[in-house]
Formats: sequence, C-alpha cells, structure tokens
Amino acid sequence: MLLVQGSPSPGLIVVESGLLKVSSISEDGREQVLRHTGAAGSLNEVAALDGGPSPATVVTVQHSVVVIITAESLAEALMDSPELALALLRSFAGRMRHLVELVEDLSFRHVSERVARILLQSVAPHPGVGAGAELRERVTQREIAEMAGTSREVVARPSVHGGDRRDRR
Repeated sequence: MLLVQGSPSPGLIVVESGLLKVSSISEDGREQVLRHTGAAGSLNEVAALDGGPSPATVVTVQHSVVVIITAESLAEALMDSPELALALLRSFAGRMRHLVELVEDLSFRHVSERVARILLQSVAPHPGVGAGAELRERVTQREIAEMAGTSREVVARPSVHGGDRRDRR
C-alpha cells in the first residue's frame, strides 16, 4: 500500500513504471475504484497543493517505481514554470471530467450497464472487420465490482450479463 486515505500527504506522486490503483474505502470496508494510473501518470496532487491529507488509498497493481515530489518542491516548480502549472490544470480538468462520469455512472446507470462498460474498456480490438477482441489484462469479478460500485456477488449474477433486469440496483 503506497497511500492510505486520510493519512498525511508525502507530496505529488509521479509513476515512472508499473500500475497503481486509486480508490476510496468506506468505513465498512467497501471499495470504490476511482482510477488506475500507469507510467507517466501522477496522483495525490490535491493533497500536495492544499496541504490536506491524502484523499484516496493507493495500492500497487504491478511492480511500480514512483517519484515523490514534496509539496514545497512542487510549489516552487509551479511558480517557476507556467507550462508545468498549465499541464497540472489540464490534468485536473481531465480527472474532474472522469469523476463526473463516474458519479453519473453510479447514480444513473444500472449495474449491468456499468459492468458492460468496464468489460468493453478492458478489451483491445483486433484489427480487421469481425476480428474480435481480447482482454488487455485479466480482470476478476472482485475488480469489476470495485470499479462498478457493487459487490462481487452482484457481478456474478446472470441477470447482470443480460438476463432478467427486475433488480434495478
């Protein structure tokens, strides 16, 4: 575990290699995956900028190498480089857009639609008409549930995969 939600912030974290999972964990232990971050990605910007605690829990999914930039060093770099400040703002804008989409998914879409979207995002199409697709990486039912904001048991139900849709949530 790289960061625990609510813990003091070490600063901005930049991923050199590997894959990290960023999630929010409720008091009763339920997990909502917010995003995955790979090489050249960054995280914990909010805490590095506002001095507050880390807003999410971060764990490694694959062996990862990260660089931590302290809040002080980040502030100096942002003051010295308008280009860096603009890049950080663009990154924030993209994250905000992603989080709004996540809220919409959790609020307005049936769990079967959320699971279908996750599965579609997990495949890489083969070139050519009718060539099919393959999973980029194996995704477990538990991981799908964490991303879809539901339980593994719900993901495993046949109704989630196109059967009876009487159970709306």
